[in-house]
Amino acid sequence: MNQRVRHGSGFSMVELVVGLAIVGALLAVGAPAVGAYLTNAKILATAQSFLSGVQQARAESIRRNTTAEIFLTDSVVISNPAVAQTATGKSWIVRAPDPNNAAVFIVVNGKTMSEGGGNKITVNGSVASVTFNGLGGTNLVAPATFAFGFDDKACGPDIRCINVVVTPGGRSQICDPAVPMSALTDSRRCITT
Repeated sequence: MNQRVRHGSGFSMVELVVGLAIVGALLAVGAPAVGAYLTNAKILATAQSFLSGVQQARAESIRRNTTAEIFLTDSVVISNPAVAQTATGKSWIVRAPDPNNAAVFIVVNGKTMSEGGGNKITVNGSVASVTFNGLGGTNLVAPATFAFGFDDKACGPDIRCINVVVTPGGRSQICDPAVPMSALTDSRRCITT
């Protein structure tokens, strides 16, 4: 009677190396796509947060029947309503006049957009601030655009930059600057009036 001796089940070294090589190849192919997806998600989330701030500034101006303002600043201290305004910034602040002293502003809301070193979200505004009046209109004479991107990556097919546009009438929209103006029915198209 000839019996085969059965050794322990498992993977041989060759099978293990081949399996690891396949997993490594798949990760190498998929990693750039995952990285681009995560970058695009960060850009979109930051732009949506800023759009919420714009809408909150407009709502505050109507609710208080006075002015309210959203502005960009390089300061990461968002509790100080007197920080300097910039057209590019690390933070945004919504502020309104104090009802007891019109010369003093109070912070309604604010957010730091990017912290720490390395890659970060950038914003470039065509204006440093937008002031809404008690009717929800703005101090703008032309639409203001706030362009969101990533500091070391150019906008293109992999990295989708996002704009937030505010019109003189107070309308605000998040849009994709890559969508042509001729695409009249595309809701991602940036408004111009």
